[in-house]
Amino acid sequence: MRSDPANWKKNQRKQARLRLDYCNALYAGMSSSNFKKLQHVQNTLARVVLKQRKFDHVTQSLMELHWLPIRHRMTFKMATLTYKILCDNKPDYLSELLSFYQPERDLRSSSQGLLTVKRSRTVLATLYRYGTVYL
Repeated sequence: MRSDPANWKKNQRKQARLRLDYCNALYAGMSSSNFKKLQHVQNTLARVVLKQRKFDHVTQSLMELHWLPIRHRMTFKMATLTYKILCDNKPDYLSELLSFYQPERDLRSSSQGLLTVKRSRTVLATLYRYGTVYL
């Protein structure tokens, strides 16, 4: 018994997104050449899911699938995680890593809402040091 095409398309989108989102916080600090490779993979997946030809424009396909480019997706995920940490204090082990920047003297940057990452050997602390997240 075959499933309907709309359901098949939905499942293909889901599987493709899961593969690309796997450990996407590790993309912070990654080289541009690796981002280009991952972007090429995402473009190919979009063409496969929408059953398009190799040389069709992919920008419209990404918009139709509601997929951000890889670099922007990583920034979005890091910003979302940071927001959850700051607003909900969840999860606790991550909220201990971030704090608002408090300079010792009065500086112009003290009113910008900057964050500091406490020194730690955890992977997430390293990612926050190398990733650029602006809220």
